Amino acid sequence: MGYPAKTDRRGSLTIGGAVAASIHGRCLTASPFISDIESLEVVTAEGNVIYCSRTVQSELFRHVVGGYGLFGVVTAAELRLTPRQRVQRRVEMLDIDGLVETLEARIAAGALYGDFQFAIDPTTPQFMRTGILSCYHPAGSVTQTRGGTFCAIPWTSSTAPCASSSRIMRAHCRGRGIGMPV
Repeated sequence: MGYPAKTDRRGSLTIGGAVAASIHGRCLTASPFISDIESLEVVTAEGNVIYCSRTVQSELFRHVVGGYGLFGVVTAAELRLTPRQRVQRRVEMLDIDGLVETLEARIAAGALYGDFQFAIDPTTPQFMRTGILSCYHPAGSVTQTRGGTFCAIPWTSSTAPCASSSRIMRAHCRGRGIGMPV
């Protein structure tokens, strides 16, 4: 089990940092990270340890998520988990004129995750006009389509949220430092 893949390319993040920044990640159809948070334990500037959720200390909960540490330090989080699944990566070089339509087609075809990296060499005509679109589909569901380069690479990742199979995990940051992966 894992939490929905909203991680960076390095595959690591801290739970406290994810809460503080209200991360979004590359999941194409998932709700924001706050939807995966059941409750938090927060240490305030005064040193008070406070439990908060949508129903208990709800104002603090809303402020801590995305508050960049201004309202307290997250020392524990209760998260919804989803089963992990194998996905395949599909990579295409695209011009930005067709990006939105292509991305919508990939989502309709079942892509779970994706991103677009622009060409960033200002000395070329492709600068900020072309780039690489990477989408991740459940393994075995990717097919060749017209107009793009196909690249299927086995990759282990998490699924988009699935309420029917969600479990709850309590992640503690105590003693590990908020900057350490949980």
